[in-house]
Amino acid sequence: MIPARSRIIVNAWAIGRDPRYWDDAEEFKPKRFEKNMVDFTGSCYEYLPFGAGRRMCPGVAYGIPILEMALVQLLYHFDWSLPKGVVDVDMEESSGLGARRKTPLLLFKPKPRFLRVNTLRTSTDSVIEELNKIHKGKASCMVAVALCPEPGWKVIDACAAPGNKTVHLAALMNGEGSITACELNKERTKTLQNTIRRSGANSILSLSFCVSPDVYRALMKELAQTLDKQFSGNSESRAAGMIINTMGWVENLGLELLHNSIEIFKANEKLWKMLKDAAKNKPNIDVVKLHKSEGVVPRNPKYRQKTRSFRIKEYFYGIANDLAPHSNVVNFSDVSVYKIGTHQAPKSALPIGAEPVADPTRLVAVNISTDMVHTVLAVSYAKEPDEIVSSNVAGFIHVTDVDIQRKKLTYIAPCPGDLPSKLLIASSLTWYEA
Repeated sequence: MIPARSRIIVNAWAIGRDPRYWDDAEEFKPKRFEKNMVDFTGSCYEYLPFGAGRRMCPGVAYGIPILEMALVQLLYHFDWSLPKGVVDVDMEESSGLGARRKTPLLLFKPKPRFLRVNTLRTSTDSVIEELNKIHKGKASCMVAVALCPEPGWKVIDACAAPGNKTVHLAALMNGEGSITACELNKERTKTLQNTIRRSGANSILSLSFCVSPDVYRALMKELAQTLDKQFSGNSESRAAGMIINTMGWVENLGLELLHNSIEIFKANEKLWKMLKDAAKNKPNIDVVKLHKSEGVVPRNPKYRQKTRSFRIKEYFYGIANDLAPHSNVVNFSDVSVYKIGTHQAPKSALPIGAEPVADPTRLVAVNISTDMVHTVLAVSYAKEPDEIVSSNVAGFIHVTDVDIQRKKLTYIAPCPGDLPSKLLIASSLTWYEA
């Protein structure tokens, strides 16, 4: 019998060293987890570093990323090596509730690094000043170190500018393989290309993305060229061919992009209905209708709306509903809301013979009102309003209240703190929190 109000401490140390579940349980072997599906979040009772059940450690979600970040910092800033004459590290632990090392690790001062400057063409001060500009953000270099790419890899850097991280990746890959560096902002793309040119990294392909079908065409062309190289060097791949799983957008511009994909990939197999008429004059293309599975049903607007609401909730509250968004209040004067695109005027409101014209990229300022409650706004990285269309978004916020008298706007965001920008983008997307 256990008396009431007793405090029980489970010996997790002994559980994690049970020879019935662990080979060489007393030895320090990190590689034992490489091909082991044991989970450390409480679902596998032979390994409980954070406990299990409702009373498990609440700091697991915070401790793991902090530990990873600390490890990356140590690996990046220091050169680690064993002392002379030491073959292995003593991982013996001291006794107690917490697992501590019995002997401390020794940190050696890294060897000095020398830089030789061609003073016939430049000065030492100018080189140091240029290096300070390039390496002012050490966090971007940690990404390359953490990825640790191998020569021959194909890497996509989805947010590449100003290019420090990209050329660092190219250096770690010894110039072998390929890196596709993507950037949305045109001005930042120029900086990226300048960094690539100065580094001499010939394995980097820079792409400037914009909200345009031309981006899609360029990506399809690059993908087709990659597949052509694969087919030309591999007879099995060439004999097997390829299946193109196209997008579901088959109207207007979507159909045009579909035709473009057929031309780029030199397709000669399957498409149906709206492509059948277009393929009449192309004898090398057979349009074949595939039988639909009995379980496939079209997604009606109600189902799509429900799915969209679920995804919005998932953005703010997490996949397992285990996160909590942060509520903030800002003054109307602290933010500016814009809408991209204008509505077309009805034909009846135009002069005779005139056609309605709309600019899909025109920026329109939006006055903050109570109509904005329950809407989802995007936070732009742009510094000026005219840069909004060509800039990335940092994330999204959900407006929960608008106080016209006090001129205050209340919103929830996934993370605490001030918004990274005062420029917000409005849309027709609304979400009612259940």
